[in-house]
Amino acid sequence: MALRIFVDDSGKGSSIHVVGRLEREGVPELEGVLSAAPAGAALDLSDLMSMDAYGAAALQRLRGSGVTVVGLHPGLAWKLLEDDR
Repeated sequence: MALRIFVDDSGKGSSIHVVGRLEREGVPELEGVLSAAPAGAALDLSDLMSMDAYGAAALQRLRGSGVTVVGLHPGLAWKLLEDDR
């Protein structure tokens, strides 16, 4: 499955949903969608299947810049914590 990113404005606030695999090629697309999203939009990773080192680094940067990340599967969360050790 390829990467799909979409903005959901239907609930309280906005969220950006990431579906599929976040790999190097998809990082610029994710960053572009986030830069155009409403302020305070959460990044919903509940449908993220996998990520490579570039995807993990991008998510670490985004979290560090204050983006709220929700729904990350515990099996993938360790990739974000690797550099924190």
